[in-house]
Amino acid sequence: MFVKRFLFVIITVFFIFPINAISQDIDELLNEAYRYANEESINDVYDLAIGFFLDDLYFDAIEKGNKFLKQYYRHDIKRDTIVEMLAYAYYKQEDYKNLKKLWDRYNKTLGWDARIRVFQLLNNYLIEKLRYKEARNLRKKYKYLFKQPPSFEILNPKLQMFKPNINIFQLKEEIYIGENVLYVAKRKTNLYQIAKDLDMGFDEMKLANPTVNPLIILKGMIIFVPRRRLLPKVDFEVGTIYLNLGEKRLYYPVKDNNDNILVISIPIGIGTDENQSPIGEFRISEKRKNPSWYVPESIRKENPDLPKVFPPGPDNPLGTRAMRLGRTSFLMHGTSKRFGIGMRVSHGCIRMYNKDVEKLFEIVKIGTKVVSVENNYKNFIRGNIGLLEVHGERKHENGLSNEDIRFLKVYFNSGGIDVSDKLLEYIGSYRRAFLNMIDLPKN
Repeated sequence: MFVKRFLFVIITVFFIFPINAISQDIDELLNEAYRYANEESINDVYDLAIGFFLDDLYFDAIEKGNKFLKQYYRHDIKRDTIVEMLAYAYYKQEDYKNLKKLWDRYNKTLGWDARIRVFQLLNNYLIEKLRYKEARNLRKKYKYLFKQPPSFEILNPKLQMFKPNINIFQLKEEIYIGENVLYVAKRKTNLYQIAKDLDMGFDEMKLANPTVNPLIILKGMIIFVPRRRLLPKVDFEVGTIYLNLGEKRLYYPVKDNNDNILVISIPIGIGTDENQSPIGEFRISEKRKNPSWYVPESIRKENPDLPKVFPPGPDNPLGTRAMRLGRTSFLMHGTSKRFGIGMRVSHGCIRMYNKDVEKLFEIVKIGTKVVSVENNYKNFIRGNIGLLEVHGERKHENGLSNEDIRFLKVYFNSGGIDVSDKLLEYIGSYRRAFLNMIDLPKN
């Protein structure tokens, strides 16, 4: 491939330019031809490296990945994903020596997401091997990686019950919110509990941590918390609630007293495949505090032991608050269960942690518009940066179907962003549940 491209450039030059011009600048032309052909071949090496990795051919992926890094000098998402891929390959092969060498060589020049994800692998490997002291020393040495986004002042008293950078965020670039952070497990636990403690959904945490066993998280393990998100709609309306069933998350853009836009964002549980949550536009038609639950006949047929009416209380499946969507039977409500938020678990209603629905209840009025969509990925182009956030746990194991990849490649390439199938496949497999910045403008 390299030879063909090199010869193509040389032949083209000889046909286009006169001989005397070529003789004057032959060295420069040859160098330019070499750079062009070599750059193109680097793209092939990238695709091979990612392809081998996604096929679990780690030895070949490592060989091609290191070859790519020797020839590629830009600091962008392609370089970051190759370093990140190599880290995953070394981790899966239990090759701590090369994983540590990779970190020592590249950590200072990696983008933030790749940096904290590679560090997570390094730390968690040590914890899994019971090398606790080494892990503690590592975390102490790189304690800056655990920094939290700076807090911000909320002027509206009604919004001050929300926690900055946890469930209320400043709007950035008019389209996205939040920053990804790391969390260290303080005791032996599981991902369900960590998600609840951090006001996150279970599925989004699981997708963002592909090497973590969700049932067993040891003390000292690091969890990647995916808080940077693209809003479900680019042309959103302030004061409208947006439900994205594809990511199991609610967004509510509101104005603070200084007219700055803040975005409330909380995880939701949604309907199963057999009892899907509604899609469309609705208005909040009813609000109930400490609601009774009148059990639908369809649910009583599934479980005849259920009473006709559940009174308010800790065992009520509606939790502490409920808000009706239009004239439907669907509610946005709390829960009586410890876990299940951020999962497909309901009979179609929208579940929230009680602490979240209680806050939302106080600021949502009758008549508030609710838009429910199901986007398994969100994409946008901002200047010369492509924005992509993939969830997709429902349809495809790797997050994106072949059809999705074809569409996104055309979308980004036509917008001046140079993406390949393999980059999209990698994002759809290993960089899910958070917003990726694709800094690959076409030359």
